[in-house]
Amino acid sequence: MKLHLCYSHFSLSESHAKSIKHLNDMFKEVSDFKQSIDYEDVSMNIANDILITKYYGLSIQEQVLNLTNQDQMYLATFQNRLFQEWFNGDNFSLSTEELICKSTQPKSDLKDGYYVGYLPKINHYNIHNKVKDVCEINNKYDYLLSYYPIDNKSWYRRAKSRYLNLFFQEEAGSTLNKVDDGFCNYTIAFTKCMIALNDFSPTGIISTKDKVKHINALTTYECTEEGNSHQNFKFKFSENDKVVNSLDCQFHLKPSENNRVGDQTFYYKRLYFGFFPIDTNQWQVAVAAIGPHITTHNKKDRYEKPRR
Repeated sequence: MKLHLCYSHFSLSESHAKSIKHLNDMFKEVSDFKQSIDYEDVSMNIANDILITKYYGLSIQEQVLNLTNQDQMYLATFQNRLFQEWFNGDNFSLSTEELICKSTQPKSDLKDGYYVGYLPKINHYNIHNKVKDVCEINNKYDYLLSYYPIDNKSWYRRAKSRYLNLFFQEEAGSTLNKVDDGFCNYTIAFTKCMIALNDFSPTGIISTKDKVKHINALTTYECTEEGNSHQNFKFKFSENDKVVNSLDCQFHLKPSENNRVGDQTFYYKRLYFGFFPIDTNQWQVAVAAIGPHITTHNKKDRYEKPRR
């Protein structure tokens, strides 16, 4: 499921420019912001009538002409910058009104993606789903991960692009497939856990107990350690030319809830992680396995179910 970010006149910081430089600067701000969003399955949708829509009175095209003494050649230059520089390669298939219409879809019943208007400063009363900054975009993206996982590969690919403060073990993606009753039935809980780990910074926290305590404060799901250093909790990580062949990943969160509303059953799912050393007092959370329970009775298969 894609997140469609929508841009038009409403995406500028002010509806009316004070000078032609001011207008150029506002478009450059939007372009820079747009380029800072580099998540998987996010599309940039620019209204194909962005220059002529008149919701705020004067259109952008009229403002360009007014600010340049009706210079048609400058208008052509401005249009060229719009398509070739600020929004090069983006989608121009829909008008402002069409994008607004799509933004009214209830997020609980999305059909062709989640259309969200980018309105950093000025308002537009007809836009239902909107964001003003990266934080709000992250919230929308997390919602899609929680409620529209699509499949294991899609969820994992998007999660890796979103939670950039985390390292992922090279086989972490395949562990989702080891959840017998389907990983996608637990994505609300697992997404909450990923957010907590991504927001947590272990740097400067020397004590392992303190690290666990801080993570517990960020999520309603219990964070604990296994209590032993069995080899089944050891994982190889390689990041930024640094290799740790046996990183202790006995630490785990317990995302115990199913996506089904009203289901009070406790589910034994796990998210295992460790603390990858960057420097003497600097670490980064390293995700080893997402979903299955690690056991210790079989050294050749850490995910083998307990023997009865």
